[in-house]
Amino acid sequence: MKILMVSIPNHHFFQWVDQLKDSGHDVIWFDASDGGSPVERINWVTQIKGWKLKWNFPMRHTVKHYFPKSYALLQKYNERDITTVFENIIQEYQPDIVHSFEMRLAGLPILAVMQKHNSIPYIYSSWGSDLFYYPQLGIHEKAVSNFLERVDYLITDCQRDYNIAVANGYTNAFLGVYPGNGGITIDTTNIKDSPKRNTLTIKGYDDGVGMVRK
Repeated sequence: MKILMVSIPNHHFFQWVDQLKDSGHDVIWFDASDGGSPVERINWVTQIKGWKLKWNFPMRHTVKHYFPKSYALLQKYNERDITTVFENIIQEYQPDIVHSFEMRLAGLPILAVMQKHNSIPYIYSSWGSDLFYYPQLGIHEKAVSNFLERVDYLITDCQRDYNIAVANGYTNAFLGVYPGNGGITIDTTNIKDSPKRNTLTIKGYDDGVGMVRK
């Protein structure tokens, strides 16, 4: 099977996709944000990167840092349209299935293309606050329902988000609740027995969505 995955460069995505290594599937990754260089840890995946800029001009990062308004104006003419690029990718690779990880950055930008190619099965994995905080993320309710209408198969991090999807009109197949990070590889050789542990570590986010307020 030829699987086209759409995601931003993300540790959780790399963990997920690595589960398909040596599975016999032909896996292609479209980097929806076109961020950074090819990822060595998933070098067995066909990686579509370097698609966004028409011209990676000298001192681009300096201009971006010191002259953000001028840079934003330049990028209106210097960046390729993701819809056009993704349409070309569909035509070139002819995937058997498309799988988007996260809605705002990896689903909505390609929705028009997926609506056009409505015979291609479409999987959507909801991650973290993707569905739960969609109003705070600036996503209109109509955009969410339009997106979910196109999705054929849904995977969520928790039952809560499946319920949110249903409340927003999702009626197709639910593949279940699975951790979005694809599991974590841990070296257990140095892990102490529970009675010997004296440190508790809590992971969180210090931003508008994930910050813990006192």
